[in-house]
Amino acid sequence: MHISKKVSWFVVTGMAVLMFFAAVCFGAAQTADTVTVLKAEKLSCGSCAAKITKALEAQQGVASVDVDIEAGKVTVWHASKAIDAERLASVVTDAGYPSGVYKTADKEAFEKETGKAAAVKQSFGSGCGCCNQGSK
Repeated sequence: MHISKKVSWFVVTGMAVLMFFAAVCFGAAQTADTVTVLKAEKLSCGSCAAKITKALEAQQGVASVDVDIEAGKVTVWHASKAIDAERLASVVTDAGYPSGVYKTADKEAFEKETGKAAAVKQSFGSGCGCCNQGSK
């Protein structure tokens, strides 16, 4: 019986450790509590939007991204403890679209004010190719 208790303890401890690492690695503990709107330059097509979306969604703490090409705005739903507004602007700038923080708000307040909820992930077409100009 004594060995059985030790085995049970190791199994339970092992499971707890695995669950902890899974939560950390997959960001299970992070939810979007903030919405940041960035003002970005050089947006011209769906490929620009796709490139920005991909770069932002690769960041830990980013839950959703909506790119408005015509307005030159990028709306990001994110966990404020995982990534701040200035870092989001830096990611977009590093992707080739100079940007700055236009507005940051609490998620609920933003959604109530604008009527805009977290964006549904979408795929973009290949676009016009303008995003690849000058990148060689």
